[in-house]
Amino acid sequence: MSEINTLRSRFKRLDTGRSSSTTPSTNASDLPLDHQLTFNRNPNEKWTYGDDGHFYLNGEEVEELLTNNSEVVSFQSGVSEALSEYSELVRKKNDPRYSKFASRVDNVQTGILGNMKRIYDEKTGGMSLQRRRGELFINNIDLRRILAMYHLRPTPKAQTFLRNFLAKLNLILMNKSGSPHFERANDMIKSLYAEVKRAIDTTPINVDYLPAGSSDRNC
Repeated sequence: MSEINTLRSRFKRLDTGRSSSTTPSTNASDLPLDHQLTFNRNPNEKWTYGDDGHFYLNGEEVEELLTNNSEVVSFQSGVSEALSEYSELVRKKNDPRYSKFASRVDNVQTGILGNMKRIYDEKTGGMSLQRRRGELFINNIDLRRILAMYHLRPTPKAQTFLRNFLAKLNLILMNKSGSPHFERANDMIKSLYAEVKRAIDTTPINVDYLPAGSSDRNC
């Protein structure tokens, strides 16, 4: 099965779990808990709690799945709902491991909530920030690569693009969105802002790239 089909299969399992969560097929609450606190949420979805303190969905580590699907809202919410059901099952059994188990559930749920808040902030603020290989990508754009291209080919279009981006960076620095996600990247944004402003101020547009008849070309 391809990686895409595997991912789709996981989503289907979670969706199936949500639609049938009121009447789990195995009636798991009536079964004794084993050493892995196994929760058969539905015939295609098996949740366990490992000795390492991590949750597993069909043998795959849940936190790793959440990281790999951090932009998929349906997957994040599906995991959150399933963990709530899982926690309720273990609580009802009065299992001595419940305290530690519940603490780990809270940690994962807090991470999901934080990620959902980040997605919401990015959607409403119109700016997406991601770190890749030590570089900051804004709306999936490597701004430093754009700057390098501008220094080699300073066209009017490129300068307009940079000026527009400079305005967006300024809004982030003013914390218009009020997002802690943006606050954590504040130093990198300041550095990018300074680089863009310096490029605009010190690298003039090459007249060869100006339209014919432009007054700037004739200066």
